[in-house]
Amino acid sequence: MPYLLLLLLLTLQQVGWAQRSRTADHPERIAHLSRQIKKEPTNDALIWERLKLEVDLLPGVPSLHTVFKQKANVKEHLQRHLARRAVYYPPNEGYQPRPMQELEADFAQIDQNVLQGQSVAFITICDFHLYSMRFYASLARFDQAIEQAQRLKSCRPEGRYQSFYISLATRDLFNLQVANNQYEDALQTAHEIIEQRKKENPIVHFANNLNHEDMVAFFQYFDQKAPIVSFLQQTCREHFEWYLGRATDERWPNWDQADYLKTVKIKTLSLLQLTTQHMKEQGHPDWAAFEEVYQTLRYTVEQPHERPYETINPNLSDAALKDLLSKIFP
Repeated sequence: MPYLLLLLLLTLQQVGWAQRSRTADHPERIAHLSRQIKKEPTNDALIWERLKLEVDLLPGVPSLHTVFKQKANVKEHLQRHLARRAVYYPPNEGYQPRPMQELEADFAQIDQNVLQGQSVAFITICDFHLYSMRFYASLARFDQAIEQAQRLKSCRPEGRYQSFYISLATRDLFNLQVANNQYEDALQTAHEIIEQRKKENPIVHFANNLNHEDMVAFFQYFDQKAPIVSFLQQTCREHFEWYLGRATDERWPNWDQADYLKTVKIKTLSLLQLTTQHMKEQGHPDWAAFEEVYQTLRYTVEQPHERPYETINPNLSDAALKDLLSKIFP
């Protein structure tokens, strides 16, 4: 019994460690850096390290979920979150949150005195734009945050981090444009994200339908119902064409292709169902044809001890599937 109790305590302790926030120690480190900066007020490396930690404690770029949920109140939401910062990270003996004006002055100082258009030993151009973007987004100063996101997007760091910065900048740029009610700009950025994902990892793109639900919510957020059907139809066509082509990705040579294509089937059928649903809601003239194809394709798979799921009829050959799809995708 004592051994079981000890094991339980160790397990709980490990869970606690695993759930510890990565920013939990930031206030203590910020306080330590502030004491050092008082002794070395011109030490830009220390100023930049403290500034990054301080930005980490801010709300940052709002997620799409937050934007869609808050609608016109995104700025107020961020301001409320910012005001609660003292609750999450209360002042202690050494830590006291600084006014936002001081943080902004530090950004200007680093930009003018240190960077001067190029990376240095302790800071890269990309990191500077990344933290600047997050800082201005936290203050709901979206125009300035968008400017920094566009500069981050233009960054071309060497090595394996290049795609990370580009993907991050494009995603955050889209979120900021939506929050700032820039429909046309956000739509263009969304298409860039989709093409970027197709290029970088088509397996993930076509198997998981990463884009279509966010795009439907995006169009609905801006009361743009007409583009929903055309977007879903095009996406559905691309997914079916990819499936029928049995595309392979040499970066994942050990994947079981049969199991993988099964996943694609399920996802693509659900995409067709969603397309048909929105066509019906909008009274689209081709709805009946799409509905007929969907009802012909759907097949329920019963599983013992698991929920049944729908997939494309396994008795339907690829040639027959292609002929059937030609009725809606000539």
